[in-house]
Amino acid sequence: MPFHRSSNAQQHRAPLSFRCSATGFVRISSFAVLALAVLCATVQAQRPERGLQTNKAGAYQGYTLFAPLDRFDTHLIDMNGSIVHSWESDYMPANSVFLLKDGTLLRAAKYLTNPRFGARGPSGGRVELLSWDGEQLWDYKYSTDQYHHHHDIEPLPNGNVLLIAWDYISPEECLAAGRKPQFIPENGMWPDKVVEVKQTGPDSGEVVWEWRSWDHLIQDADESKENFGDVAAHPELFDININERDRPDWMHSNGVAYNAGLDQIIISMRSFGEIVVIDHSTTTVEAAGHTGGRAGRGGDILYRWGNPANYRAGDADDRRLFGQHDARWVRPAFPGAGNITVFNNGSGRPDGEYSSVDEIVPPVNSDGTYRLESGSAFEPSEADWSYTAPEKMEFYSSFISGAERLPNGNTLICTGGLGEFLEVTPEKEIVWRYLNPFVKGPAPGGGRPGAGPPGAGPPGEGPPGERGGRGRGRRGGPPGEGAGPPDGPPPPRGRGGRDGGPPPRGGRGRRGGPPPRGDEPPQETRRGGSPDEPHIVFRVVRYATDYEGLAGRDLSVKDR
Repeated sequence: MPFHRSSNAQQHRAPLSFRCSATGFVRISSFAVLALAVLCATVQAQRPERGLQTNKAGAYQGYTLFAPLDRFDTHLIDMNGSIVHSWESDYMPANSVFLLKDGTLLRAAKYLTNPRFGARGPSGGRVELLSWDGEQLWDYKYSTDQYHHHHDIEPLPNGNVLLIAWDYISPEECLAAGRKPQFIPENGMWPDKVVEVKQTGPDSGEVVWEWRSWDHLIQDADESKENFGDVAAHPELFDININERDRPDWMHSNGVAYNAGLDQIIISMRSFGEIVVIDHSTTTVEAAGHTGGRAGRGGDILYRWGNPANYRAGDADDRRLFGQHDARWVRPAFPGAGNITVFNNGSGRPDGEYSSVDEIVPPVNSDGTYRLESGSAFEPSEADWSYTAPEKMEFYSSFISGAERLPNGNTLICTGGLGEFLEVTPEKEIVWRYLNPFVKGPAPGGGRPGAGPPGAGPPGEGPPGERGGRGRGRRGGPPGEGAGPPDGPPPPRGRGGRDGGPPPRGGRGRRGGPPPRGDEPPQETRRGGSPDEPHIVFRVVRYATDYEGLAGRDLSVKDR
């Protein structure tokens, strides 16, 4: 109901009134206004104070790095939740950030002027490197009308960087590869690829290795095509007709990680409900084929887990991953070394929509290959360890999020849709908990945070997602993930994580309801979070107190 104000001369003494579509004007007494104000203040006071919530003995001591989405800042906090260092960028994150051993900040960022791939939530397009003091040392764009970085990056031991990117395939190429015509998007498909980039200058880089998923396809729908074959007999290939939706973003890969000991890469493919391992020891030519590399399989899939129906080795009952993010190996010398952890978001999970952090033991051989019985699914059939809340439905993020094993055996978790960071023991006790206090700020001139300023900016200013400083344009742009349609496939059973509900550890809440908009404080937090939640974070990283990148740095608490 829009409010109606009386004339200026009467405003100081007239009761507040508003228009009611059914009855015209309704007057509210001063007492009612006061009561409403008290009620609002009470509700506000009941919301959890953000920042540090828990810090118990047994937490792994170190510093936690995170980049709030839809903002330009990155923060390093101590175990008390106090900021010890911050960086400012000209670009919003997209979406991951790392502190390197030399103290520089490696950051995926937004480049939103691509005419084909545009500004969808996970869209990135650039990688930047900042010094400890915030000086930009590298601004590399990986974006043309044929490819565009999105979601995640991974620093390599040799100083290079892995990027996930969309790889444009025309409708004609899709048809030639055996995709069913009714599922070919009008504008083609964007299967994923992984590239390794070496910095060559302050704004340039060289792609020194590349793997394309499109080089590893099979299908059994069209005998006239070259890649026709028995899908069940070739689990090392992608069936081009899985995920039968006519949207370009076919795989929606949202995470990439590297294992130096195996020289392998793991990719989380949300829309496929599985994680996939490939060989990095190949040349680019070998990666396009089926032989070569340490494992002798070229660029074919070495291991896949989470949804064996994708290669006809199971059905819906055998599915284990639901909208997952951030698959990575546990590091050498850490408890569980060599195992794989993944944040299993749980959107569409058959027994209810709740999240878990799952740890699996992959069946890897000494030569880097993986054991698989013919006609069977890759092991394991179940996770070796999982974290869920005691009341499962209380731990849920329907999108983004991540987890990493710490040296003491604890696991650091980012419940991304709620901006919540948890550290849990192997016994699942929460020993550290922090709620991101940074809120998405309104764009200059008003408008929804992250949507850019209303109307066109002045000539010469950049697109939403960028801002001034080094002449790069205005602040704005979509959130790091989720502008436009939510990512991932339609849930196999039910609501896809969009039912309403409480903030973390809250009550049941009402179902549905509009997400918070603009710079208004959220009245409710959707169960599982939403892209409009004001505190979302893609992932967090914990660095030990003796980490090389922190040596000699000023880590005193800063005012913020």
